[in-house]
Amino acid sequence: MFLSIGNINFDYLIFTEEPPVIDGRIEARNFVIESGGSACNFAVTITKLGGKCGVFGCVGRDGDWLIKRLKEKKVEASEIIKVAERESGKVFVIVDLKGHRTMIAYKGANELLKPEFIKKLNLEKYVHVHVSSREPCFINEIYMRIGDKHNITLSYDPGWTIVKRESGEILNILDKLDFLLMNRREFGYFIKTNNITDITKLFSKFQKLKFILVKEGEKGAKAIHGKKIINVPASTGAGDVFNAATIFSLKNGFSIKEALIVGNAAAAFKITKVGAQAAPSTMELCNFLKERGFEGIALKIQNWRLGND
Repeated sequence: MFLSIGNINFDYLIFTEEPPVIDGRIEARNFVIESGGSACNFAVTITKLGGKCGVFGCVGRDGDWLIKRLKEKKVEASEIIKVAERESGKVFVIVDLKGHRTMIAYKGANELLKPEFIKKLNLEKYVHVHVSSREPCFINEIYMRIGDKHNITLSYDPGWTIVKRESGEILNILDKLDFLLMNRREFGYFIKTNNITDITKLFSKFQKLKFILVKEGEKGAKAIHGKKIINVPASTGAGDVFNAATIFSLKNGFSIKEALIVGNAAAAFKITKVGAQAAPSTMELCNFLKERGFEGIALKIQNWRLGND
């Protein structure tokens, strides 16, 4: 089983003809409410691909619907903490006909998730733990519990806010990670602020670190390990889906290039659908890959099993 730690939100998707303007008024042509947040999106992607995944995060006094919705999506929700003093996190997303997005985020109960809460978890029952949009101190707390004693891998996608605020602290926890995930902007800032001139030295210094995975938008994605850089050109635009599909593939024994292809395909599929959790099912992903000439990878996907137990 996988565990995803991070934000749990209500996503309010508002579809309009035109983008909003100051002091203006526009009509919505469609409106959708869905569960969202980085932790939820990762977990839902894992379950849709056939694995099992739990979520650890905070919801507010209005969070019963979120928990119910996640259970409907086969996500294990028993570790979610409900707090009475706040409302759940909310993200309002306005999408115009050209696909341009305006987002307004309210953190709500997400702000109350503390690293010391990790002590309540039985981490040994998981094969992989993914942390997103949380501070590096969460990684320290998790590693104190699992260390190198258990066959548990750990991935981290800090997000732009954390990268900008705690870039140095992220560098200091690389020895505890198996996978670091960033987008191109975040990775560039991380390198610059830490005066990193030779990426290969990171891997000689932090030997536990297997790959740095960089999401490059329309340019696709790349995996870095020492002097080895694996590029997969493809259009992506769904970071949480990419993260989950790539990590799930690696844990199922795929090569890094195969895993990047799967991650990019899952993300490319998702952006053709509505909602943050419109990740493909295993069958949808297989068909998507076959249509693009990746029959061999599609066949391997049909046989993956890790994370189902």
